[in-house]
Amino acid sequence: MRITVDRKQLATALTRAVPLVADMPEGARIAILRADGEDRVSVEARGRMVSAMDTIPARVDRGGEAGVNAANTLKLLRAMVAYAFVTIEIEEDRTNRVRISAGDTEAVLDATAHEEWAAPIDAAEGGVGEDLAWTGACAEVSGVLARVLPVCAGEDNRYGVSAVLIEFGDGRARFVATDGHGLLYTSIAVDAISAGSILLLRACASAVAAYLQGRPEGARVGFSQGKRAVTVTAPNCRVVARIAESVFPDYRQVIPPTPARGSGVRLDRAKILSAITRCKQFARDTHSTTRVEVDNGTMKLTVRRLDEVLREEIAVEGPDVPLLGLNAALGEKLIGASRVSEMEMHFTGSLSPVLWVPDDSGSLVVIMPIRLE
Repeated sequence: MRITVDRKQLATALTRAVPLVADMPEGARIAILRADGEDRVSVEARGRMVSAMDTIPARVDRGGEAGVNAANTLKLLRAMVAYAFVTIEIEEDRTNRVRISAGDTEAVLDATAHEEWAAPIDAAEGGVGEDLAWTGACAEVSGVLARVLPVCAGEDNRYGVSAVLIEFGDGRARFVATDGHGLLYTSIAVDAISAGSILLLRACASAVAAYLQGRPEGARVGFSQGKRAVTVTAPNCRVVARIAESVFPDYRQVIPPTPARGSGVRLDRAKILSAITRCKQFARDTHSTTRVEVDNGTMKLTVRRLDEVLREEIAVEGPDVPLLGLNAALGEKLIGASRVSEMEMHFTGSLSPVLWVPDDSGSLVVIMPIRLE
């Protein structure tokens, strides 16, 4: 195999591949370079839960395939920053090494033997083609996944799942994530061929988001669902991810009926996010309680640290809200995931979920309050 490729494009493909193979044994953290056409090369990565492939333009002098350490190859490409193109050649007849060269710079890597390559996730499990469930804009799907991922639980627990629930049907797809203390859902317009749901593990959803970034403007992505995996296809890329076997909590049970728009406390999202962030930084404890109340058009936030007290005040519009306790770190994470200018806060009881409704019809932030002593 001998190919010449754009250094930045190959580095971008490997940047996506490195975290995907991080859960593999050290010798199997590879990227497979495959040149089977005259003007392109594929970069494939195989993890335990996800297989993915990028396709980039290339000049192919001699076809073939090679497995290389993804992280080490990426480091070499970044070191060759002065060059726009690199040539990659595998010496199959002699040392089975991969030679990467650009200008006067040259590096040699050991190629990984075929028998050491991880087996790909069977694409048939994803229902390629026949079971296409829905399609959407690459930029929108990637952006929504990036916003909800931080809300996922670090690991499965009684109330939260380390996964993203995607519900689709009636022309929309809803993305839901929760860590058991707060919940975020947001929806986008899609072309839904059928109705259903997909539960993607956090690592799988992160891989999908990464591979959809940077696609051509207006590019579409399709989701095909099988019994054990989902296949995500977009221009020049494909991701096959196993479906999580966990059961996502029935989040609708904890969401009280959303009051009419305009009946809550209306506030500027950037201002409340800035105030909550300062409260979190002042407390220096992710489990500390921030006291929040609304009185006569002013939202007051108070947090204590030993003998010191920080108070923040924000001008708002709407009804008064009695004193309640919120976790500032959780509020920063959830409110920060929204991408709107204004929000409405709806208070339904001292121990009931607090609803933060972004100024759009497809999103909702739910935060469980903390009991105050």
